[in-house]
Amino acid sequence: GGYLFVDASLLQAARGEYTEAIWLGLKDIPSVSKETKRVSQGFADSGIYHLRSPGFHVAVDAGSVGMRGKGAHAHNDTFSFELHIHGQRAIIDSGTYLYTADMKERNWFRGTRAHNVVWVDHQEMAEWQRLQDPWGIRDDVRPEVLAWHSDGDMTMLRCRHEGYCRLPDPVSIYRSFILAGN
Repeated sequence: GGYLFVDASLLQAARGEYTEAIWLGLKDIPSVSKETKRVSQGFADSGIYHLRSPGFHVAVDAGSVGMRGKGAHAHNDTFSFELHIHGQRAIIDSGTYLYTADMKERNWFRGTRAHNVVWVDHQEMAEWQRLQDPWGIRDDVRPEVLAWHSDGDMTMLRCRHEGYCRLPDPVSIYRSFILAGN
């Protein structure tokens, strides 16, 4: 994409891995300056937020389960994050594992416990529509970004969700991320 759209930030994101571009027959891939500054960005429609400061990158999923409340490929991972320190992964997400060969494992890896999020009363933050449905998650979470601020000194994301408000003792989950020294 960086080559096709002449976008230095996309080229830098590739970190020198241009195999796909070569397979597509693209040649003379431009070199990328290490000086390109990456900035914090929030993508409200998708619920994805990137907080950056020198040496640190936090990627946060503050979005809904997606697909008009049907879940599809979504996981119970609202407010999960990945942390990279000086280009090295420090906190990562568990990923998917597999889709349909083993529903028990599929549900575990898309469940709340498989992610770095708050788990309340041994309950999923959003209920499965049907246990044997590899795609359906109810739209119980209803995430909300309360604050997003990024300037030259600090980036801050504060959010809440209602995934556990359906429990007998309702709980709202709040999570804040702050990076100083942009």
